[in-house]
Amino acid sequence: MYVDENGLYSRRGYSSLNHRCRQIFDHVCGLEGKTMLEIGAGEGLFSLWAVANGVEKVILLEPEADGATKGVAGKFLKHQKALSIPDERLRLYTQTFQEYDGERESFDLILSYASINHIDEPACVNLHKSEIAYSTYKKYFEKIYDLMHPGGHFILSDAGCINLWNQIGMNSPFSPTIEWNKHQEPALWMQLLNEAGFSLVSLDWLRFYPLRKLGFIGCNRLIAWATISQFIITMVKD
Repeated sequence: MYVDENGLYSRRGYSSLNHRCRQIFDHVCGLEGKTMLEIGAGEGLFSLWAVANGVEKVILLEPEADGATKGVAGKFLKHQKALSIPDERLRLYTQTFQEYDGERESFDLILSYASINHIDEPACVNLHKSEIAYSTYKKYFEKIYDLMHPGGHFILSDAGCINLWNQIGMNSPFSPTIEWNKHQEPALWMQLLNEAGFSLVSLDWLRFYPLRKLGFIGCNRLIAWATISQFIITMVKD
């Protein structure tokens, strides 16, 4: 398995990647033949998984200078070459979401995983208290809406800003580098997405991988609050 052989996606490798992706796409009915845009794709492991599981074409956006990672374009191209996936199916653009013009395309799926705050970090920090910031993100979500086919799904996964560890003034042992003030709770994102035209399919709390054997018991707000506070919002364009 390529992921395990190359030590990708943490020390748990493909098992963890597959576990995460199945949660992310849980509310999408079949991936076969779909087109997808990934915003803030990093080195592209989620998109690679999507292609391996039936997605026909993926465009990845990863502006190296604007995000939290560097050198990911080279890593992605290495993965793409090693797996012999043609550009017609998988293509990376080192652009911000604001710069991307859509190539006159529409997508069945758009994914933002741990990247929504990087689209416009100052606006995200002030989203709950600034009308300007709120209006800015509403325009971003309207752009996402316009990039999608009717019936398409937008999946937003991120950490919330409320967590046990930051409330007691400590770094989380599960996410020691996260800056909680640069994130927002899912209720605010869902409100914005609804105003942009989307309808809610589901709000799920990410199942913490070490507790995966607990099944649905391991993915609730209480456990999220005590671990990584990560959620998955799935919206649909009616």
